[in-house]
Amino acid sequence: MFTHSTTPRLVYWILGSFLLTTVLAGCDLFGSDDDEPIADEVIVIGTQVDSDFLTTGEFGLSATPLDAGGSAILDENITAEVDLRPAGSEGNATSELEQRIDLVASVNVDRVRRPSGNDLAVPVNLDGSGSMSGNDPDRSRVDATEAFFDELEASGVSFESAVFEFPGFNTDPDFDFTSLYQGFTSDTDLLREAADQARSSGGTPMWESLEELIAYSETERPNSNYEKAIVLLGDGIPNGGIVTRDEVCQAANDAESPIYSIGFGPASDVSGVAQSAAVEQMRRISECTQGTYIGVPDEDLEAAFAGAFAGMAQGTSQGSLAFNVQVESGLEQVREQGIERLEGTLRVTSGGETVDGDFLFGVPEANTAGAFILR
Repeated sequence: MFTHSTTPRLVYWILGSFLLTTVLAGCDLFGSDDDEPIADEVIVIGTQVDSDFLTTGEFGLSATPLDAGGSAILDENITAEVDLRPAGSEGNATSELEQRIDLVASVNVDRVRRPSGNDLAVPVNLDGSGSMSGNDPDRSRVDATEAFFDELEASGVSFESAVFEFPGFNTDPDFDFTSLYQGFTSDTDLLREAADQARSSGGTPMWESLEELIAYSETERPNSNYEKAIVLLGDGIPNGGIVTRDEVCQAANDAESPIYSIGFGPASDVSGVAQSAAVEQMRRISECTQGTYIGVPDEDLEAAFAGAFAGMAQGTSQGSLAFNVQVESGLEQVREQGIERLEGTLRVTSGGETVDGDFLFGVPEANTAGAFILR
């Protein structure tokens, strides 16, 4: 779940790396934190939580720290900390035992995703299966998709997007599983109108649709000339049966198009109706393409969607840092008490200023058969 806090302040963009300078009165010979961009906010985009989390204690966070001018701070040596706790335990613990859990975690930057500087081509693929009528009766996904285009436009980055939906079909282009409502354009009015065509009918040929989308995108906007990414929104288990997730991973990686997935309803790890298989599919398609996943909670769905799309707009346009988090103590208590959700705060420091962003994820649990379920 994405939230962030901001503290307006004057920004100094001073690029340097511990430079030795001529000694003058009042000068610091060895430099200082002021040599770094001053952090103004950090946007936590999403998480990557493996099914063996309760064994390894490892998970990933994708985030973009920003200065006051809205420019990303993509420093692999940035100072970061993570506070982790049972969801709801900060000032409102769900039980006395949960108050006693002392989770200690270390964090480091695993990789930096820097934009190429080319124009951004980021299509959106919406789940239009029949289950959407129950999981999103108010069509909040439409408003959120429109907000995603607004966020991209506000970023100042040169971009184009396109709007797809599955299931569907088009004879031109020759799609069997996908409806193309709007080809690549930077006209946000056209993109909004396309998103408004979203419907709820049929099955969930997610992998088949993604394969068609990737092929179309690479033909129309090849990765040799464009920064690429794909935003996927889904609520269930793919059931096309013709294309596999691994095949989609390969196609996306060949096209250098990371997939940012938004799961809700059964495909959200923080919803009341989460299904392990649906969550796992959405998590894995992002992980294998070096994208990120975010589960949307049931409550205030429109705001949750908007937050998810806003974070992904920043990540796709500005770049991001992939953090690796290692829980060093307290994991046994999480297992013993059957904690269902963990929430946390990522704190990053740059230029002497510390900013934070919150996140939330569902805890996978091993069962006796060796599979993993979400409680």
